[in-house]
Amino acid sequence: MSLSTPSLWDILPVTPRSARIGAWVKPWSNFKPGVGLTYAWEPVIVSGGRKITRSEPSVFDWVKAMPAQLGFHGAKPEEFSFWLFRAWNAKPGDELVDLFTGSGAVGRAWDKFHGQLEMAI
Repeated sequence: MSLSTPSLWDILPVTPRSARIGAWVKPWSNFKPGVGLTYAWEPVIVSGGRKITRSEPSVFDWVKAMPAQLGFHGAKPEEFSFWLFRAWNAKPGDELVDLFTGSGAVGRAWDKFHGQLEMAI
């Protein structure tokens, strides 16, 4: 679940302790008038997926990616989605249910990621 920094205070009390808090770090962000400390990261609650074994590459609990330029508020860039799929340790045959389809960017990234997984086998 992607959150705004202020909403993290509301969501965290009902978040399972097994979940991880990750960060999407944005190398560029909008500067808001009157806000001295720029919001240049987004908290991400990561839950579910399968355990990453020692024989598989580790995944950081953060990703650095430019915001999507899709003209749709909240759209996620492909790099963000790929990071999340790796954090879940997604495998061929897995299904993604995107509850907030919005721009469709996450679904398109899933199709591309899934295709790369199948080619790697």
